[in-house]
Amino acid sequence: MANTKTVGASGADYTTVQGALDWMVANHDYGTDGIAKVEIIDSGTYTFSTTYNCNIAGTPSSTAYLEITSNAANPFSGPVINCTQTSNAALYLWDSYTYIHNLEFQLNNTSTSTECVR
Repeated sequence: MANTKTVGASGADYTTVQGALDWMVANHDYGTDGIAKVEIIDSGTYTFSTTYNCNIAGTPSSTAYLEITSNAANPFSGPVINCTQTSNAALYLWDSYTYIHNLEFQLNNTSTSTECVR
């Protein structure tokens, strides 16, 4: 059965994207649970200031994957993923078949060796 965790300032399962991803890493298995969905339900800014490794158990596929999304009609007026990590990538997504949509990513530092998502 698919698992969905919501992120928002209030009325959500978690107040940070990392919190929702932590739950998926600890509890979700692609082989038995299918889709792992993290949905941001407000237009807040969510910061990744350190490297976060997201590696969910099981084997992802076209029917069992990680989806990170928002319920915003316009992604440029919706939530922002603010990456302030000064070396390496702020968010490492190790799983094939990762689907990210309706989100704006901003890289906010002066380092030339930094990525927001890898």
